[in-house]
Amino acid sequence: MKTEDKYGKTFYIKRGSEAEREDLAGLLVEAFYGMMKPITHNKAKLRGLFLPYIHPERFLIAADAGDKVMGMAALSDREDPCMTIDEEHARSSFFRPKGYIVGRILQAEFDRSQLKKGQGHLECVAVAEPYQKRGIARRLLEELTEETDYRFYTLDVIEGNESVMRLYEKVGFALQGRSKVSLSLLKGYRYEYQMKKLPDGFPEKTAVQTGNEASSAKTAQSSEATPMRPS
Repeated sequence: MKTEDKYGKTFYIKRGSEAEREDLAGLLVEAFYGMMKPITHNKAKLRGLFLPYIHPERFLIAADAGDKVMGMAALSDREDPCMTIDEEHARSSFFRPKGYIVGRILQAEFDRSQLKKGQGHLECVAVAEPYQKRGIARRLLEELTEETDYRFYTLDVIEGNESVMRLYEKVGFALQGRSKVSLSLLKGYRYEYQMKKLPDGFPEKTAVQTGNEASSAKTAQSSEATPMRPS
């Protein structure tokens, strides 16, 4: 699909294919490197780790006229996740016990079997740095939710990335709650915020208390990336 960014520059939105697997893995590592560094600081090794797990057909891709990947957004459900972690592959990629820990964490992070019937879960939303602040992430999110017919859509936002909530509000998501995460010392954050969108309307916004302050999507600023595990 041909479309334009907020400056009137043309780009294309298309379904991912096997041809984009390496580009998707590369953008994944670049966008979420801060979250991946506890695994290893070696970006090439991270790309090799995630490369076989990706299901490109679960991604929408923003590309320029030369087919260069500018951004991406994935949609998972309980039967078709955007990534399937091979725990044995993850374990074998590192020396023990690190390989065992990495395998268990990734398996838990990308397990989508707990999603409900009719639930679409957005994740891996990212735009390459040269193309940020052009409205590309918003167009991907709009297209991803408009072209599918799930009963409702969800995503998670990690602590420290609250600024991205404003972007999601603009496409109809609302804050639903906040929960503690497991293995927070390894992950580097303690909480995840849950957001939800109904296809036929905009759910009422809900403020969440964080200590003595209410953290709400209303006060956040927009961003061009969301965590890999936007559940």
